[in-house]
Amino acid sequence: MVNFPYFTIEDAAAGIAYYREHCGLRRNSAYRCPSEEERLWYREHGILLLEHGAGQMGNVIVTRDQPDGGIDSAVISALIAKIGGR
Repeated sequence: MVNFPYFTIEDAAAGIAYYREHCGLRRNSAYRCPSEEERLWYREHGILLLEHGAGQMGNVIVTRDQPDGGIDSAVISALIAKIGGR
């Protein structure tokens, strides 16, 4: 399996990479994002979910649609602040 995140953000000076996965389809209860297969792929490649701490090869930032299908810009701003505005 090869995984392609929605966005890759690299800070070469700091040696940090962030991978963003955006989860839509919230109304579909069978849809899990990132999937277990994607989560395993990331872990096997030294990339952890941001809430699990620093991964050796980077972190995955997960964003989600709101129940109405919109995106909460305050949540996105908080994530940016959490990673130091990078």
